[in-house]
Amino acid sequence: MNRYFQQIQGQIIQTRAGVPISRVLDMILDTDTGKIMAIITAKGKGQIVANTDITKIDKTVEIASQEDIIDISEVPKIEKQYESGIKFYNNNVQTKDGTRLGKVIDYSIDTELMQLNSIVVAKSFLKIIFWDTKIISYKDILEVTNNAVIVKNLVKPIKNKELRMAGASGT
Repeated sequence: MNRYFQQIQGQIIQTRAGVPISRVLDMILDTDTGKIMAIITAKGKGQIVANTDITKIDKTVEIASQEDIIDISEVPKIEKQYESGIKFYNNNVQTKDGTRLGKVIDYSIDTELMQLNSIVVAKSFLKIIFWDTKIISYKDILEVTNNAVIVKNLVKPIKNKELRMAGASGT
């Protein structure tokens, strides 16, 4: 199932038994592979759920038990990615030849594979007026840095109506 980040952000994190524990603040993605590494929780500073402990992402994020929420320092690879400061969401997007396309306003995740599918890019004014919206497949991403997501020169534009139907906000 595909879900957009803005659909997941703020969701309740609960145990299999249905006991709510926290909420989703953010995700840590491996910028080389597009895999979800962890979910950052609202439980406390540096508290995460590693991807291996997530049993399901649907209307809630399901984990086995409260013990699955750990300190980020317990998984050095995740901590290193987080401390790099490289993110997809709200990062600038440009083509390989330097053409600025806008910023990442959302991204799509395959919740079964825990993998990035695509990014939604738009130009904006004060983050309230959006135009020139494009959806770019993860396969078209060449590199992700602190300053920009670099994509192939050819991108696939979509219509705002299609984007709203997909669940992304801000259009």
